[in-house]
Amino acid sequence: MCRRKPALLLLLVLLTGTLSGCLDDHQLLAQVHEYFPGAALYKFDGRVLWIQTQVDGVSPKFAEQTFLHFLEEADTSTVQKSLGIIHFSDALAHDDYVYLVLGFKQGIVVWDRRPVSQNGSTVTLHWNMSWQQAPTWFVQHIGYYPQKKQIVIVSE
Repeated sequence: MCRRKPALLLLLVLLTGTLSGCLDDHQLLAQVHEYFPGAALYKFDGRVLWIQTQVDGVSPKFAEQTFLHFLEEADTSTVQKSLGIIHFSDALAHDDYVYLVLGFKQGIVVWDRRPVSQNGSTVTLHWNMSWQQAPTWFVQHIGYYPQKKQIVIVSE
């Protein structure tokens, strides 16, 4: 039993260190910039991680496919960085993010990382909406729509 304690302690330290470094703003932005040069993180609420791109002229379907591809890549990167221990959704959960928003000039795609039971199965919700629909969504899910003075922009 005494031999297991150091190994468990080491695993705990590794896991804590891995989690604490998973969602560093500038590292995440560097990854986002591979897909969307000039993107910025918008911070206004601890539940929302908003990545705003400068991408123009994309259809809602393409925006959603791009978003899902980004999620897959972010998960792969997080798993590699954590030696297979942590997934991207775990890192979001660790930082208390519930909603991940990817903004395009035409609209936004939102991913809700909370599992929702639907007919006995678990699904992850995401929405694809125009900027005209966004205020209503934010008020329904966050409780308010952020004003410009509330938003802190983190960019490279």
